[in-house]
Amino acid sequence: MQTKLNEAETLLILPNKKVRSIGYWDGDESKVVRTACVLLINYSYSNDCGKERTAAVEADKKQIRDAFSGLKVGIYVTSEPLKDILAYLSKEKKIREKFQLLEHQTPELFFVFISTHGGKNGIIRTHHKESVEVSEVYYQLHNNPLLSKTLKLIFVSACRGTIHDEMLLGEKYCKCGKKLMLRQKVLRGKDITLDTQRNIDAVRVIQEDIRQDDDDPLNFVIMFASVDSRNKLFCVSAGFNNFHFLSIATLALRNDAGTHLFQAFCKTLNNLEKDVGLEEFLTRCMCNQHFEQNLQKGCGSTPEVKVFSHRQFTFSRRAKAQFRKKSSLLKFNYDWKSDVEIPLLTRKAYVYATPRHRDSKQIQKLQNNLKGIFGFEVHSPSSFEEIKKLVSDEEEELEGCVLVCVVAPIYYSKQSNELITSIYGERTPIKRVIYSAVYPSTKKWIGKPKIFVFLHADDRENDLKTQGFLDLKKTEFTRTDTLHSGLLTVILPQTDSVQLFTETLEEFAKPGSIEESTFQQFFFTLLRRAKEENKVSPLVISTLGKRLSMKFPVDLFIDSFTLLTPTRKEISFNDLEQKLGLAVEDANVKSKALYCVPIITAESGTGKSKLAETLAARALTRNQKLVTFVDIKEENQFLEEFDWKMGYRWFVEKFAKMKGAPRTFGANEFIILDGFEQVQEEYKDGMLGMIRSLAREKIPLLILTRPGNDIALIECLKGIRPMLIIAKINEISKINQIVFLHEKLGMTVKLKVIREIVSNIVSAGAGDLIERIGTLEKVATFQQLRSGPEINIYELSEHVFESTVASVLAKSGFLEGHLAHRDEREKVQLLTEYAHDFFFSHREQRKKDETLADYGIFRFTHCGGVTISITLAAYLLVRNKISDGEISEIPKSKEKKLLKTMKQHREIMLKKKLFGPK
Repeated sequence: MQTKLNEAETLLILPNKKVRSIGYWDGDESKVVRTACVLLINYSYSNDCGKERTAAVEADKKQIRDAFSGLKVGIYVTSEPLKDILAYLSKEKKIREKFQLLEHQTPELFFVFISTHGGKNGIIRTHHKESVEVSEVYYQLHNNPLLSKTLKLIFVSACRGTIHDEMLLGEKYCKCGKKLMLRQKVLRGKDITLDTQRNIDAVRVIQEDIRQDDDDPLNFVIMFASVDSRNKLFCVSAGFNNFHFLSIATLALRNDAGTHLFQAFCKTLNNLEKDVGLEEFLTRCMCNQHFEQNLQKGCGSTPEVKVFSHRQFTFSRRAKAQFRKKSSLLKFNYDWKSDVEIPLLTRKAYVYATPRHRDSKQIQKLQNNLKGIFGFEVHSPSSFEEIKKLVSDEEEELEGCVLVCVVAPIYYSKQSNELITSIYGERTPIKRVIYSAVYPSTKKWIGKPKIFVFLHADDRENDLKTQGFLDLKKTEFTRTDTLHSGLLTVILPQTDSVQLFTETLEEFAKPGSIEESTFQQFFFTLLRRAKEENKVSPLVISTLGKRLSMKFPVDLFIDSFTLLTPTRKEISFNDLEQKLGLAVEDANVKSKALYCVPIITAESGTGKSKLAETLAARALTRNQKLVTFVDIKEENQFLEEFDWKMGYRWFVEKFAKMKGAPRTFGANEFIILDGFEQVQEEYKDGMLGMIRSLAREKIPLLILTRPGNDIALIECLKGIRPMLIIAKINEISKINQIVFLHEKLGMTVKLKVIREIVSNIVSAGAGDLIERIGTLEKVATFQQLRSGPEINIYELSEHVFESTVASVLAKSGFLEGHLAHRDEREKVQLLTEYAHDFFFSHREQRKKDETLADYGIFRFTHCGGVTISITLAAYLLVRNKISDGEISEIPKSKEKKLLKTMKQHREIMLKKKLFGPK
């Protein structure tokens, strides 16, 4: 059945016991929304076969009705001429009539959904042959006295231009296998060049014609299915004469499925597994539309959210609890990895402040917070040219996030209706600053968060020309995405904006807050606290469809594990999380993972403790687990005093009390035992008995130990039948070695040089120094790395060994003094003897000292020593002045070559110290 051109209908949801509120205000569940309205405006173009969208209109109507069913919401659906709709949007009486509101009822939420054809510059069209700017809708709503305190949420699904927003660096074909063909006037995103800048308006910042009359918030949120300068994309089947002209820039691939944006909204509302704030709800909408649709099809529009000051609102999960579908949740969090799982942890921040404010305490404080709290590499460009050059620099690609902060005057240009800023006396549209991080200015930030902060500051005080195409060749650091996704911008026009930003940032960065906070929440809080000034309204604009946590990830560079039981195979870090039941992002979603007891085995320095800390943090923040983390080496005194007959509940409660956080044993426990090899013999039976009880009761448990200590654990768990998993930590891959060194060395060493450094270390036979995270961390602090790719292996080994000795002595309680030096000399001598035995294949009876394993050179079993680091063993022999004649007697050529190189490099070092560098 075709939709009539002037169709209008009202669907009222009357209060009853089953009707629920959609959400609540100010973070207070008692302040529920009592009245909400939904206005659905759609145009089917049923009389125009070239633009006809009747099936999509019907699908949209159904899914919007279904999404709001059971809620205290009145729905009005219309295809009336837009001029008639605009005429009554500003009139209180007309709104009351349309939604049949009683005299005492005032809408607290007012949703507007618009589904139609459109064009650039915010034009929406109707099948009544009208063309109207969408800002007219905002203006009329803003002037309605009934809605002055109402939060107005507007969702516009319409094309906005002539550029096809395809997934750059990704697939070129739809999932269905149909090749994409574009009409003649359509421009592919990858074909845009810097000399034309055809997509610069996709990031422009317009000042809407709505103003704050007082200190009350504007209460406007606008979400578009696509950024400006978009086009219609047509999917053409493989057959020559079977064309399907479907505008999947705003429509689903199947014309009867409705629009992408409305589908995303309904899916988000129907599948809330927890209460979420407006900022997260909108982020999830963008994620549901953008990542689910675009990543599947290789193309599609990039949604955009524009947010003005508003009252804090939270969507309630209970609103749709009885309708929630059992479907897998998308991963809404930004994962800080490339498409091929390479960590992208480097964060760059560029803070420009006008000369008048550059050296102020507020700016210094802001820069210190960005560096100290969030780990940004902070730089201070002095001009717009420098900002562009730094942001768009293509040399390095390992960065995972960029932040640009401009502290300068913010103006409204009446001529262009855009916001502009003044950078070192040059008035520049804000869009040009943002464009520096968008293709074709650069490709390095595709798919990565790009945060822009514009803070107004009073001040009394020529672009680089690049033409042609950028190479869109994939690298290991690539993230597939569209041109314009990933942007998150906040504009604060008030005079004290720097102070507001810094104080709010510090508030969010406090322990207990930062772990749960996102940059979206931070920006929305700024928006609620900011004020209009100079006719400029505070504003947040986002195309970032992922939650960007303010607590950045730890530098965990463990690539993978090798399962030793039940079957030998390689698994990823995510696989391990799933086996632990920690892969689910939300506490309210139950994991279906079978109970198992993972035992992670790894040598000293491979990152066991870092892995344990990371898993503990994720279990605590992501899954709200009650985590008991026991570092056995550190807690030996507690274990000695514990009465093992009391059982695991008493163990957990007494341990928590000892740590200064007393609590009772709960229903959501997770216990981590790190360093099982450190358990002393006299209470090993007690520990094993507790582990057996935990496994019998299926309490989540993770054990980390060195190789060889898992035998007792296997015997302990026999007959209980948990799923026992033993896995060893694999060596760090070459690419992660490079990424780690880049992360630690920062901008002082270029990526190309780091690659050469890694290759030179491996070529010299010293690759084991960078295969484990413990020694790699020490390599990263070797100052010679900053001087170039040529590395003296002896000096590097000396640095790693001395750093290890200092670390071992510190952990043992020896800080200085004769005892420390005597203990060190004895152990170094014993290690040197074991090194001699290894290289000359001797089997001498040596003094057994289990603590020697802490140095990461040898591990000791009942059969003798196992060499972990051949390079450090070679260093010990060369340090002990092994002769050329002795080296010639070594049976294995590989070890002989390493020792020769080590000895040559020692001689070079001694000559340099004696005569100085050439």
